[in-house]
Amino acid sequence: MRYKTILKAYSLTSLMDQTSTKKSIEITDWNDTVNKFAEEGWIIKNSGAQESSGNLIFWALLAKEEQEEAINTGF
Repeated sequence: MRYKTILKAYSLTSLMDQTSTKKSIEITDWNDTVNKFAEEGWIIKNSGAQESSGNLIFWALLAKEEQEEAINTGF
């Protein structure tokens, strides 16, 4: 199993402005990022968000099954 962590930080002020105007550019950006990895076979094992210094940091721990390499035995 392989693991990968993705992080994206967004300004809390910007997110609050978008919420009040019903625009969700950052959320769409985060969803697009996660979906890109899903298309490559990654699955979300865990995810969340953390506030830090006026930013909201979205994170996701992704996992992907490793492909077994075929062993050429000559048969």
